[in-house]
Amino acid sequence: YKQNQIDGTMEIHLADGQLLQTTGYKNGVKEGKSIRYWTAQTIAADEEYCEGLLATGRYYNQKGELLSEINRGQ
Repeated sequence: YKQNQIDGTMEIHLADGQLLQTTGYKNGVKEGKSIRYWTAQTIAADEEYCEGLLATGRYYNQKGELLSEINRGQ
C-alpha cells in the first residue's frame, strides 16, 4: 500500500494456498498484468491494463485452449 491505496502486485489465494490471481496496481488503479488461474498450471485469463482500462485480454478454457481475445479494449 502507498497512501492507503494498493501499489504493486496483489495476489489472491484460495483457502488451500493455491494462487488464484495476480494483478498489478499503481496508486490504487489496475496497471500492467493481471492473470487468473484455473489451476497452478492452467491460466484462465491473461489481461493487460493501462491506467485502469483493459487494453488486451486473452481468455482460456480449463484445458488451456484460447476462447476469446480483446485487443485495445475491443
